[in-house]
Amino acid sequence: MPEVLAHLLASLAPRPQSLIQYTPRAFKREPLPFSLRYFLALLCIIPSLATCAAQTLINGQTYTNGLAIINAPFPGSEQHVGSTIAISIELSGNGKLPFAAFTPGSGLASSYELLEIYLASSATGLNLTISSGTGLLTGEVGTVRHHDTVLPSCIPTGQYNLTFYETSVINSIPCFTITPIPISISNNAGSSSTCSEGTNQLQTQPQPSSDYGQSPFNPNLQVVVSTGRLVSGAAGTQTRPSESNTRTPTSVVTVTSPSGVASTSAPQPSESSPKSSGLVTLVIVSQAVATFTNSQNQPVTTSYMTTRTTAVLMSTATSAGFIPINAGKARLDDVTCIFIPLLIALWAITLVFRLE
Repeated sequence: MPEVLAHLLASLAPRPQSLIQYTPRAFKREPLPFSLRYFLALLCIIPSLATCAAQTLINGQTYTNGLAIINAPFPGSEQHVGSTIAISIELSGNGKLPFAAFTPGSGLASSYELLEIYLASSATGLNLTISSGTGLLTGEVGTVRHHDTVLPSCIPTGQYNLTFYETSVINSIPCFTITPIPISISNNAGSSSTCSEGTNQLQTQPQPSSDYGQSPFNPNLQVVVSTGRLVSGAAGTQTRPSESNTRTPTSVVTVTSPSGVASTSAPQPSESSPKSSGLVTLVIVSQAVATFTNSQNQPVTTSYMTTRTTAVLMSTATSAGFIPINAGKARLDDVTCIFIPLLIALWAITLVFRLE
């Protein structure tokens, strides 16, 4: 009978491979999908851009970088031609401004001079006047202003900006605030005609503004808003300084069209187009700030304003002599809103790509 030789280890189960051999395979890091990396980068960028917005949404109200707080419409809402678009504006900063501040020329340190509304779209080429002049400020009692407008059937379907233009003084600082509220308008029947009534020439975007930089009524910022008289320098007993004193003059220009509506109040978005010829009224308001020494040998700073009105002939052939309203230089906060999000974006992109 043949003998079967058995190895001492023959009955043992096969030896498994070392766990170390499996470790690299079990914990190998796969690169993140491109879509996920893109999403993570957006999460880092969006909060930084939010701080640079021209308005802030708090409890359903749009806090502009001026005095106005917009109750309605809500940003991103959908409107329809033939229906009424309801506009509601809180003027008092939720009870922080007196009624006198709503009257243009009140002389208060924080007050309104003008508030107008336009509906504009660069895509459809439409720029429609919703409310112009001072009627929106003075047409109602109370702190809230309403303006209900029926959207005409000539408005084509598209994305629009319901843009609020505010000229005001905030803590004795002159401000010009532009607040666009994005809305969509649907015209299911299609636009059968071209809007002609209340239309304006389009202007280039973005439009220059000189706002306060933030809402003075934002409850998260704790800004103190002055409701006293406009601060213009030293006491009223002081006299105008002589020509030898130091002066820093500035000018504010207001152009009024033949119809009596101020052109400053209609800075609508758009393409450059020929201007209509004819006489327009030019009102030049100059403010001079002077520093001098009083009888007690103390330095005193004061300011005074002068107004000059003249007629100017506007020609369609040239724009020479035309002074663009509020065409100021970029402020430090504008530059910050550009570079800080850019730096955060670069950091975010570097971070997510290092996760590969």
